[in-house]
Amino acid sequence: MTCPMFPNQLLAAGCFYRVGAIKVETNVLQGAPHHQRAVRAGVFETIPCGLVLRSIGYKSIPFAGVPFDVKRHVIPNVAGRVTASASPDAPVVPGLYCAGWIKRGPSGIIGTNINCARDTVASVLSDEGSLPPLALQPVAELHAKLRESGAPIVDWDMYRRIEAAEDAAGAAKGKPREKLTSIEDMLAVATQGH
Repeated sequence: MTCPMFPNQLLAAGCFYRVGAIKVETNVLQGAPHHQRAVRAGVFETIPCGLVLRSIGYKSIPFAGVPFDVKRHVIPNVAGRVTASASPDAPVVPGLYCAGWIKRGPSGIIGTNINCARDTVASVLSDEGSLPPLALQPVAELHAKLRESGAPIVDWDMYRRIEAAEDAAGAAKGKPREKLTSIEDMLAVATQGH
């Protein structure tokens, strides 16, 4: 089974400052299920392109009360269904799902995220009707409980402050955005003037 390719070299397009192609190496998955690793296969391909984007990824951190694999920095899961531990035979936690980097680690491209989300949505839809009914609370009640617990609440305006700060930090570096990577930094920006 093959998996995403590893970038090997950027090739110029007639001049040194313009990309014309990217040389990639195919990866192969090796190992037992749930313990596989991508290994370079030594097979190369050159793909013509005029633009190359790099995504650096971020290491996920645990959520209180949610199982977490500290070795891989992901929530242990099977097809997006959260499991009680990283053990391959761990039971599923009913009604708890994950998607994106917290599900699989900081990897892939936009298309990877789309497929990852589809995988989780398929699990949610498959489980519909087999889960106990939810006891929904009014939002005001939920906010009151969060305040009691000391958990911060970030509303839309506060989120927009975070977004604006990231945009400004990115612009200063010639990038579209520079992500804030700590909760403390995000909350400091979010609560300015609030």
